[in-house]
Amino acid sequence: MNTRLHIILDKEIESLSDFEREALLIVGFTIASDSVNGSSVSINFTDYNNRRPIATCSGQDIFRYGQPGINKATDDAIKQVLLLFTN
Repeated sequence: MNTRLHIILDKEIESLSDFEREALLIVGFTIASDSVNGSSVSINFTDYNNRRPIATCSGQDIFRYGQPGINKATDDAIKQVLLLFTN
């Protein structure tokens, strides 16, 4: 599966051209779980150069909290990422 996403480390950024840096996204994860709201996971994409938000993909399992709910919520968020970035 080609997702057009490649993971690189901070030290690799220094070797990139300005053009390549313009294509970088910072990825952050937010995880929440409680017995009232269940579990939710958000995957946030931010532009590397200007730090502006680009996209958020999220998943939720309102029936479970703790690790089982987080696992399902994460799977759902990743499915959204794949839909967003797959050729």
